[in-house]
Amino acid sequence: MLVGFVDYIRDKPKDRVVAKIDPKIYDAYVGEYTAGPGLDFAIRREGDKLYFIAPKQPMIEAFPESETKFFFKVVDAQVTFLKNEKGEAPELIFEINRQTIRAKRVSKAAAGASNQ
Repeated sequence: MLVGFVDYIRDKPKDRVVAKIDPKIYDAYVGEYTAGPGLDFAIRREGDKLYFIAPKQPMIEAFPESETKFFFKVVDAQVTFLKNEKGEAPELIFEINRQTIRAKRVSKAAAGASNQ
């Protein structure tokens, strides 16, 4: 008879620090992105805040960890914007639940975006 004990280590959430960056940088990220059919979402700026909007989900604030890397406080996920030589962000990488989703920008303005 084999008697065993199974234990697992739960990933401890990272202690993340909100970086101080110029909110004007967010303008390079605002727009609509797609990772394939039915995987569309938007990045929106409202004043000095950046938001991630996924279908059938509430809009959630993204907090800067650096100029290109953002995290969320309500869900353990992060977004990294991939910039080109012009400073534009034609793609992003969204990481959640140990999944990596790469998405391409399909438009530069998210519906209802308010760049202040």
